[in-house]
Amino acid sequence: MKKHAIISFFLFYISGFLLAQDHLKSLQYISPLNVPLVLSGNFGELRTNHFHSGLDFRTNGKTGLPVKVVADGTISRIKISPVGYGKALYIDHPNGTTSVYGHLHSFNDSIEQYIKELQYKKESFDIDISVPKGKFNFKQGELIARSGNSGSSAGPHLHFEIRETKTQQVLNPLKFGYELPDNIKPIILSLYIYPLTDSSHVNGSKEKKRFETVYYDGKFHVKKNPLIKVYGNIGFGLETIDYIDGSWSKCGIYSMEVQLDQQKVYEFAFDRLDFSTMRYINSHIDYEQKFNTGRNVHKTYREPGNKLELYNDSLTGILKVPNPVAHKVHFYVKDLSGNTAQLDIRVRSKKIALEQDSVQKGTPFNFEKVNKFETSNFKLFAPKGCFYNDFRMLYEVDSIRPKNAFSAIHKVHNFDTPVQKFMEIAIRPDSIPPHLQSKALLASVERNGKLTSMGGVFEKNWVKAQLRSFGNYCVTLDTITPKIRPLSIQNNNTLTDRKKIRFKIKDDFSDISFYKGTIDGKWVLFEFDAKNDLLTYVFDESRIEFKKQHKLVLEVRDAKDNVARYEATFIK
Repeated sequence: MKKHAIISFFLFYISGFLLAQDHLKSLQYISPLNVPLVLSGNFGELRTNHFHSGLDFRTNGKTGLPVKVVADGTISRIKISPVGYGKALYIDHPNGTTSVYGHLHSFNDSIEQYIKELQYKKESFDIDISVPKGKFNFKQGELIARSGNSGSSAGPHLHFEIRETKTQQVLNPLKFGYELPDNIKPIILSLYIYPLTDSSHVNGSKEKKRFETVYYDGKFHVKKNPLIKVYGNIGFGLETIDYIDGSWSKCGIYSMEVQLDQQKVYEFAFDRLDFSTMRYINSHIDYEQKFNTGRNVHKTYREPGNKLELYNDSLTGILKVPNPVAHKVHFYVKDLSGNTAQLDIRVRSKKIALEQDSVQKGTPFNFEKVNKFETSNFKLFAPKGCFYNDFRMLYEVDSIRPKNAFSAIHKVHNFDTPVQKFMEIAIRPDSIPPHLQSKALLASVERNGKLTSMGGVFEKNWVKAQLRSFGNYCVTLDTITPKIRPLSIQNNNTLTDRKKIRFKIKDDFSDISFYKGTIDGKWVLFEFDAKNDLLTYVFDESRIEFKKQHKLVLEVRDAKDNVARYEATFIK
C-alpha cells in the first residue's frame, strides 16, 4: 500500500510537470507589460488566509501602463469589484489555459463600452459576467487594458495569473517561460520544533521552541549548533523568505524538503493551487505565530485536517526520532531558479519526566466530527471539517461588560486557533426593544477593548452569526447611519470639479452594503474605491443633458439598513 502511494504521488508530480512543459511547447507567452518585469510578489507567497495565486509585476509606481494579452485568446470573464482584484479580465487561450489580469485601471475602448452598458442595465458598479465565446478575440500583444490600483491592491501594480481553464486551478507562471534573473538563495531565519502529543517534549518542555539561525560554510545552522533533545512525536517549522534579483520585496519559496539521516520525510512544491482549498494555508503555517508576531513559518509536518494538495501524501513530516544517539535533520529550501538554502541540525531522543497537568480544561472537539457546545446564554455549532486537529475548546464568561453591549462577553477559545469553515455562534442578549431588534449583531471584543462588527441577525431571542474565528464576542446594536462627505460639491449646489463628482462614504461599524446615485431620477455609474472610501461619478454627456440644472440624490446604506441620504442641485 505504501509503495502504491509513493508511485501515485510520483506519477501525479510528473504529470503536473509535463502539463507545464506541454503548454510551453504548444504556446509561447509574452510579457503583459512593455516595461522590464520586476516582481513585488510571487506564486505561493504566504498571505492572510490564502496563498498568492500569481505574480505581481511592478508598474514603476504608476497607473495607466499598457497591458497586452500574452497569447491569442478570447475574453471569457470580466469582473469589477471595489475589493479583491478590482477590475479584472480573464482570457481563454486555445491550449487550455486562462490568463488573468487584475487591479486594472481601465479596459480598452471596446471592452469599456461593453461593460458600461451592462453596468447601466444592471444598475450596479459591481459586475461578474461570463462573456459569450468569441465576443472579444485578441491576437498576442494587442492592448486589452491599462494597469491600475483597483480593488484591494496596496499600490499600483499588475496582478497576473495563468490558470488551467477546465479546473480554474492556478499554475505557477514562472514555469511557463517567465524566467526572471534570480541568483539569490532563500533565507532561513529560524527553526521551530513542535511537541505533537501530550508526552512529547523539546529540551524538557512541552511547549514549542524557536531557534535562531546563523549562516556559515555555505549552510544555515542553529546558533551554537546544539544537540537538541526531543522525545515522542515532533514536527518542525521554518521561518523562511526569498528575494529575486532587482527587487527588495520579500517573496515566497518554491519548495521544501526535509530529511532525517538522508531519508526524505517531508516535501512540498508550489506548482498549482486550488481556490477551494486556499484557506488551508492556516494549517500549512504556524497560525499562532502569524497571528501574534507576524512571522511566516512553514510547518514541515501535515495536520490530519489539512486538505492541501501540495504534499507528497506518503510523507507526513511527523517524526519520532529513534534510539538515543544523535541524528541529523536536513532542510532544503528552494526557489524556482534552483537556488537552494540548507539547514542542518542535530537531534537526540531523550525522555524526561514531565510534570503532568492535574486537570485537562476545556471541551474535547474532534476535527472529523460535528462539534456542539451550549449554555443557557451561548451556543456554538461547528460542522465537520471546521478544524485541522483535535483540541479542547475553552470557554468562559467575562464579568466586565463593554459600553453599549447587550450581553456579557463570551470568551470562545483562543484568538490564535485557526478555523476552516463557518461556525454558527449564537448569544442570548438582554432585553432589546422590538423596534431595535433588527439592529442587533455580534461584535468581537478586540484586545484593546474595541468592538468590531461580526454581523448577525436577531432570531427567536438569540443573535446569531456565521463566523470563521474564535474570540471574545458580545451582542451590540448598530443604529448609526453611514457618513457622506462631498468632495466636489459646495453648499449642496456648486460644482468645484467640472469633470466628476466625488464623495467620501464611510460606515464606522457594520460597513456599507449598498449605495445608489441618481441624477434627475436616473441611475448613474458611481465607481467605488473601498480602500479609500471614495465614490466617483465621471460626467457622461451621452447619458445626461448638459447646460441645465440637475438634481443629484445619493443614498448609502449599511449592513443594518441604516440609511444616509445626500441631495444637491447643480448646473452642468
